[in-house]
Amino acid sequence: MLEWIKQRFLSFDLFPDYFRLLVGNWQNVLWGTSLAAVAFALWWFLGVPPTWAIATFLTCAMLIAGYYTWRADHVRLVPRLIVGDARIISTPTTNMRTGEAGADRVFAQIEIQNPTDTTLADCRGHLLRVMRWSEAAQCWESTAVDESLALLWSTIDQPATALYPRMRRQLCLFYVEDVATPHIHIWAATVQHRMVAFLARSDPTDVLRFDISITAQDCPAVNVSLRVQLGTDMDNPEVSVMPREAIGPEC
Repeated sequence: MLEWIKQRFLSFDLFPDYFRLLVGNWQNVLWGTSLAAVAFALWWFLGVPPTWAIATFLTCAMLIAGYYTWRADHVRLVPRLIVGDARIISTPTTNMRTGEAGADRVFAQIEIQNPTDTTLADCRGHLLRVMRWSEAAQCWESTAVDESLALLWSTIDQPATALYPRMRRQLCLFYVEDVATPHIHIWAATVQHRMVAFLARSDPTDVLRFDISITAQDCPAVNVSLRVQLGTDMDNPEVSVMPREAIGPEC
């Protein structure tokens, strides 16, 4: 029994910190700039409120202060992901068999951030599909890239990683190689031949839509669409995040 009581009291080791935060928030609610505080202050100055009104106000203020005290840490630790901007980087390559310099590559990446103070495990990015804009029909039409592909993270070239607190990492989308007929190569663990063939045949002026889903353990998925156009300048393909209201209809 004594040991149980001792253990119970040990769990209150942070109670002084909690009490200081609670009192601080309580004072802010009581005498801050909230509408309830201003109304009660005016009532107090214009006339003495009854005891039940004072007790009710103090109790409600304590409950609200407790909520703000809990919310500050809760929000900081709730798992969530943020999708940043897309970027284009150029990198040399090496032929692994001969050791000689290979063709230069331009990679398209998107930044994924962990804005919380908790570690996000098993972070993955999937290319759900690629759509092509039809000028004639004014809508997005389906393509051969119609199954999800596991994209690879920059530097580690793996489909899964952990994002530590306040950490950001680049998710690779595709690359373009400096060859006679450059085209988009999806940077994924595996890509079906029919998908490779479609991208190889695509015209550089085609406007494509990459639908991406980013997931992590115990974390809501984040979905984003990117507008992609290879264009005539291999070193500078156009890649940008599309606002939801600007995506347009599907055929």
